[in-house]
Amino acid sequence: MPRLKKNHNNHNLSFLPGGLLKFFAVAALLLIPWSILLSQSLPSSHFARHWNLAWSGFDFGLVLSLGLTAFLGLRKSGWVIIPASAAGILLLIDAWFDCLTARQGWEYSVSLSLAVFVEIPMAIMAFWIAYCAGKHYLKKK
Repeated sequence: MPRLKKNHNNHNLSFLPGGLLKFFAVAALLLIPWSILLSQSLPSSHFARHWNLAWSGFDFGLVLSLGLTAFLGLRKSGWVIIPASAAGILLLIDAWFDCLTARQGWEYSVSLSLAVFVEIPMAIMAFWIAYCAGKHYLKKK
């Protein structure tokens, strides 16, 4: 992936405060032991109220990110980087949770098949769209 080079025409990331980026780094490091603790302490099953709203809301976010990717991509807008990146991440999360929450048997087979043949390839394509748009944007600068 191309690196953003500092240049003297104000097309760099100097507007990002270093303290904010360090905060994100510390948050990422602190989430490691927290995630391990949760994986060891939470029950393996849990009844969730509003399960249907959680998934339909998530799927609406996926629809929105895919639709915006298509719309902005067809308009050749550099803003396509944002929804394409979001779509890629949401597709990977969808594959992960579909497989982990599916019951054994047919439900799991369908979830795994969708993950392998639809969601993961689409995520790769979404990241490729974001990468190409970013590369094009950097070339223009």
